[in-house]
Amino acid sequence: MTGADHEFDWDIGNLTKNRKHGVEPRHVQTLIGGDFYFAGRIVEPVHSEPRWLALGEDATGRRLSLIFTRRGDRRRPISCRAMRRKEKALYEEACRQED
Repeated sequence: MTGADHEFDWDIGNLTKNRKHGVEPRHVQTLIGGDFYFAGRIVEPVHSEPRWLALGEDATGRRLSLIFTRRGDRRRPISCRAMRRKEKALYEEACRQED
């Protein structure tokens, strides 16, 4: 899947949280702006608005896991960090199926 919409909703809270993981806004924008695997909706824990999981790579090839929500026509990154083992396996399987 390729992201066409590069509109994001940033604030000090999500910027700070993502920077703790070594992720800057440009990394999130590269992930969404390129090919990524949309893994689906996160159902647990329950939140007041739907949250979604996307798996992809930044410009350096670092594999990232992005949890986000939609606010109108903008994406709001909740958390972006290095993929966990199970996420890597899911991403690798999705990439194999694309080939």
